[in-house]
Amino acid sequence: MSYIKADNAKEQKRFDFLEDLRQSGETNMYGAAPYLQAAFGMEKNESRECLIKWMKLHSEPTRRLEGPSTKEKKTVRMVTTAEIETEPRVAK
Repeated sequence: MSYIKADNAKEQKRFDFLEDLRQSGETNMYGAAPYLQAAFGMEKNESRECLIKWMKLHSEPTRRLEGPSTKEKKTVRMVTTAEIETEPRVAK
């Protein structure tokens, strides 16, 4: 799939990361903002704005690249845990 050309080097790393994440199938891209936050130490709003811009630029053919522009590849896997409190079963 094609990568998206960004306006600057910092943004390009983020866009390349998003495309690698998309290709990995790790998450639906609507849920990719936390991955950006974890990988780049971004604030919540900043990661959302970056993701929205990346999504919008997919409709512009002049922004498509054949491969990643950055050589740096980051892989982030989100892991969540939850403690579940259970009550002992009472025999009836």
